[in-house]
Formats: sequence, structure tokens, C-alpha cells
Amino acid sequence: MSMEISNTWRRNELKVKLESLSDRGYQERVWVEGIMPHGVVHDDFDLAVHFIFDDTDLADDIQSCIGEFLFNQYEVDCVALVVKSIDVVFDRYGINRSDGFYIKTPEWDDVVFYAGKALSKLNELDEK
Repeated sequence: MSMEISNTWRRNELKVKLESLSDRGYQERVWVEGIMPHGVVHDDFDLAVHFIFDDTDLADDIQSCIGEFLFNQYEVDCVALVVKSIDVVFDRYGINRSDGFYIKTPEWDDVVFYAGKALSKLNELDEK
């Protein structure tokens, strides 16, 4: 691949978060019921939120992530839709609800859809 990124760990972590955001079964089992997969000590929606909104510039300056852990504008656009869909959920319901509450809202469908689309696009470029 001719494209370069400087932070593969952060890219891999983003893919892990997108995978959890795109899988309703995982969300129900792990986030709501607390049944962790082998090797996972803790996971919940809050970890994905902190990664996206606090640990990276995905919510504030996503363009700056190109070259760090996103390859191009297309990836930026896909991940931006995930951020926007989470923002819609928070704008409508606030930030202090349970994971079980959020994943049952009608707006959550967009989170799941866009996370799956973004994950697919990131994986597609990683395979080239």
C-alpha cells in the first residue's frame, strides 16, 4: 500500500470500537448483560465514546486524523457519519443514559449502520 499512517495502534483501536458499535448482538451481550468475550476484561459504550470524543480528534478535527490513523477523505467521511450519528443520540437523549437504553432508541440504527460501513471501508483499505 502506498498510503502511510503514523499510528497503526490507534487505527486498530478505532476498528475495534467500530466493530462493537456495528454489532447489536455484541452490544446486548457485552454492554448490557456484561458477558465478556474471552480475553476482554471490560467493554461498554462509554469506552467507544471516550475513544471517539476524548482520546482522538475524530469529533473535533477529524481532518487532522488523515495520515495519523485514517488514510484519506473517504475514510474521514465514513467515520464522520458515525460521530454524527452518536451526536444525534446524545442530543436527543442526553449523555447519562444506560447502554441498554441507547441501543434501543430508533436513532441507534444509524449508529450501527454507519459504524458497519466505516469498518468495512477501513478494512477494505487495510487489505490492499
